Amino acid sequence: AYNFTKGGDIGFLLLHQLGSNRSAYNAFYDSLVLKNYSVIAIDFRGNGESDLDYNNFTEKDWKKLILDVQAARDFLAQQEIYKVVVVGASIGANTALQFGAQDGKLLGLILISPGEDYQGVKTLDYASTYTRPIMIIVSEGDVYSYNSTQKIYAALGTPENQKQLNVFRNSYHGTEQFKTQATAYQIFLWLGQFRDVK
Repeated sequence: AYNFTKGGDIGFLLLHQLGSNRSAYNAFYDSLVLKNYSVIAIDFRGNGESDLDYNNFTEKDWKKLILDVQAARDFLAQQEIYKVVVVGASIGANTALQFGAQDGKLLGLILISPGEDYQGVKTLDYASTYTRPIMIIVSEGDVYSYNSTQKIYAALGTPENQKQLNVFRNSYHGTEQFKTQATAYQIFLWLGQFRDVK
């Protein structure tokens, strides 16, 4: 299940966290559409209106989330949208980093509250392979994610001038970060670097 709005030639692919669904991004989705981005928000398998039930998932099932990301990426390509930024929250962030490491051609990644290991979906093994622009958002009070983020950020293959870490003084996890306007504001500032991408 997904929502899609066709806008400009830069596309956003939005990945929610465990036990959530695509509606967690509704306000951010709308703000992206207003700025003329193309946007797709998906329900991962086992979540929202998609098939299966994540409560029955094994680690093997969780590792298949990346197939949902590939399907959404392929859908965007069918819409002739090839410049893609993937935004992921929590396990969606981990999956986004794994996808970015294997894709190699993403415009950028925005990871919100990633962790070293969520349900067997790991990050540190993939961080050094990812070399494209990246922004990571995390809360000081979200201790596991905060500690994980320090390791992920240090391990990234992305050049120093193309990676950014935003630490907020709250305890929000994943898409809860959008409760504060600063989150979207910082994201749109970061996106300024892509305005002239051909």
